[in-house]
Amino acid sequence: MYNPSVGDGDSSAFRRVQQEQSYGSEFELVKEECIGQVQKRMGSRLRRLVERNKGVKLSDGKGLEGAGRLTQQRIDAMQTFYGLAIRRNQGNLEGMVKETKTISRHYTDPPDHSFCPDGADSWCKYKVDRACGTDTYKEIEKPFPPAVA
Repeated sequence: MYNPSVGDGDSSAFRRVQQEQSYGSEFELVKEECIGQVQKRMGSRLRRLVERNKGVKLSDGKGLEGAGRLTQQRIDAMQTFYGLAIRRNQGNLEGMVKETKTISRHYTDPPDHSFCPDGADSWCKYKVDRACGTDTYKEIEKPFPPAVA
């Protein structure tokens, strides 16, 4: 057993080791999640959400997937941004919450960049342009309608 224990999202093995107290009751076990696994789970859950809601109409009369909605490409991008937000904010829960929440806001109309990370190394091209004085950012062609957002 290594401490901290790096998990893959399945906490049953860690829980079992904790309960057995194989290392004694005075030894505190610490579990850390693998960021890649957390990132992968987020994308998998969005894909599962789309799959489970095939044929379901939202308040605008359209489904969850399709142009301007949760496409596979958009889910891939959101999953990547999610992993970046976690990696950039290790040890900073407030920053992590702020950056992960901004991902969906980034796809709304109009896009909300107020919570995007600042600076030239931001994943948000709008914020990169502001930091570098460049003009490369392009608005998302088909942002999420309110029914999806």
